Amino acid sequence: MKTFLFLISFCITGISLSAQRTIYQELHLTPGGCKLSFFETVMEEGIADFSHERTPEKESSGPSLLSIINESRPLFKLTSPFTNLYAAATRPDIIMSNGNVVFKENGLYGLKTNAGKIIIQPSFQYIIPDGKKGFVGYKAAVCNYYDLNGKKYFNTDYYFIQPTSINTFIVQTAAGFGVVDALKKTLIKPAFYKINTFSDKGQFYYKIYTEADKTFFLSQRAKDTIRVSMPHGDPTILSGGYWKTDAGLVDTKTNKSVICEPRFYTEVLSAENQLASVSHDDKKYLINFKGVLLGKESFKGIYSFQKNGLSIASIESPTDKNTYFRASLWGVIDSKGNWVIKPVYSWLNFINDDLLEGGYKREGGAIISKTGKVLTDFKYNNIRIVNDSMLLAVVETKDTIQSDLIRIRDLKIIRKDLPYRSISKNELCTSENYIAELKKGECWLNEKLEPILPRVYSRLFYGPNRTSIIGSNFFRDRSGSESQLYDCNGVIKKFTIDGKIYDTFDSYTYVDKDLGHVLLTDGTGYFILPDGRTVANNSHWQDIKKGNNKDLFITMIYGGKFGIVNSEGTTVIPPVFEYISPYDPETGLAAYNFNDKQKGYLTKEGELLFDLLYEDCEWLGKGLFKVKKHNNWGVVNRENKIIVPVENEHIELSGGIILAGDGNSPRKYTLTGEGIN
Repeated sequence: MKTFLFLISFCITGISLSAQRTIYQELHLTPGGCKLSFFETVMEEGIADFSHERTPEKESSGPSLLSIINESRPLFKLTSPFTNLYAAATRPDIIMSNGNVVFKENGLYGLKTNAGKIIIQPSFQYIIPDGKKGFVGYKAAVCNYYDLNGKKYFNTDYYFIQPTSINTFIVQTAAGFGVVDALKKTLIKPAFYKINTFSDKGQFYYKIYTEADKTFFLSQRAKDTIRVSMPHGDPTILSGGYWKTDAGLVDTKTNKSVICEPRFYTEVLSAENQLASVSHDDKKYLINFKGVLLGKESFKGIYSFQKNGLSIASIESPTDKNTYFRASLWGVIDSKGNWVIKPVYSWLNFINDDLLEGGYKREGGAIISKTGKVLTDFKYNNIRIVNDSMLLAVVETKDTIQSDLIRIRDLKIIRKDLPYRSISKNELCTSENYIAELKKGECWLNEKLEPILPRVYSRLFYGPNRTSIIGSNFFRDRSGSESQLYDCNGVIKKFTIDGKIYDTFDSYTYVDKDLGHVLLTDGTGYFILPDGRTVANNSHWQDIKKGNNKDLFITMIYGGKFGIVNSEGTTVIPPVFEYISPYDPETGLAAYNFNDKQKGYLTKEGELLFDLLYEDCEWLGKGLFKVKKHNNWGVVNRENKIIVPVENEHIELSGGIILAGDGNSPRKYTLTGEGIN
């Protein structure tokens, strides 16, 4: 008896040991992962250099930028009966939690009480609000933090201060970036190229840049170091101290990458259950985060695990004679890699956590339980969720569609022979409604799945503000459409133009406050003004949005060219620019790109900022602009005062310090242009 028990024990132990075979043994990988520097070195050696590739420049044609601006300048001054409807967008006063107000006067910021008593005279050139708790205020080249009552927080001014979400401050001195806490104690000595913050799933880290492309992470108390270099983007925190990073799956407790070799791709399949797949030679292996191999075989494909702990997986069909690309057979596996549903289906998809849709190549699909029980006949082309309580099971032939509406609770067919290929719930109007696809078009259904509109259209689109719907039928012999606009009750919208009533158009663009543009099917177009008047304009607009400058709107025609119109439909700037942005509330400027060679900003009066002195101009921040002339860059302020000479290959604002030069050994300047050693 003892011998028998010993043999059982030995067998069980042997099975347990064999089940702990790792991915490192299976694929001959570096055992137990490796220090992150190994992965980074391999990756750096494999990065190709594309820095010498250049895009051919476009040839300019048409009117010059200066001639367009000269013609449009007086149009910026026009007013209309609707101008007063559009308040100019400005940066609002900032109200602190105690009622005190940060305000702006004559271009400078100050602090006053809610009753208007001045606490700090307007003296800050620039501010960074810290929610309603305080603000960072810049005076000349340096800044400090000020509390709700205007009290200066630090005894020393810094070039840059950024409050964090955990009541610490990222600060910048001439030596670099560091961190101090709310008690003004230094947590990280200012010495680094840059410091950002990163938080996920309730965990907070400092992202420390030693160089522009090299990073590591420090924990909230700056005690634990995680040596992950991830200059672009942030990692995803999983569970048990594991992160998903550019280096793949990383164990932050050991500072190791789980899989070292970059040619083996790792995909996280379940963060909660610590499951991943490793891909190599068109095979996928299921592992846990410790690298233990799960299951008895490799897979062709593995999907992410559902909340029910199951995943859809596939193998190559052993009977497929195509040796180059064999078909897949799909089944369901559990978190240990065991088959719950054998891989016998040509396709398989989860409908919800309890039901799947699966089928065979020469038969239809059926509804299958998560344990593998077939619950309906194999006759459906596809099965889709309509809402929380219903499924649409589709039977489609060359000539007809006959679908069943099935109740999820008991899989009872409650309606048969519906002509719909799909029924999709949408966020339109306030009541429950659906867009259904038929054999030849789409229709709009109410909550009872009854048609709202009198006809079927080729396509249905959301109307303005999602309080209407547009039905379109497209021409076969030319571009364009015949479209109609309906409200939420299915009532058609009619337009009165030159005494004639139209309910059919090619395109309709709602702008704002009853201002819209309609392009009729004959190619003639009109702005429809809030008072019902119409203004001819035959452009085919792709987008019209508020310009944040009086009653001006930024327009974009199909083809991507930008312009400006006003609320009476008058063209202020024709749509010939590569880009025009809305006016920025902080700067009062609109960025433009005229021909990819001339870039800059428009003032609210329609003038070119800095005229044509520079071939490119970019907002750098903190009241400064980065400008380009003869392929060299410099920095100027709004009054065009030179802050950094226009003689550099590279300009960057790092915190509150300007870096200028060739990018390798940049010179440092303050925001007012003084050199920093």
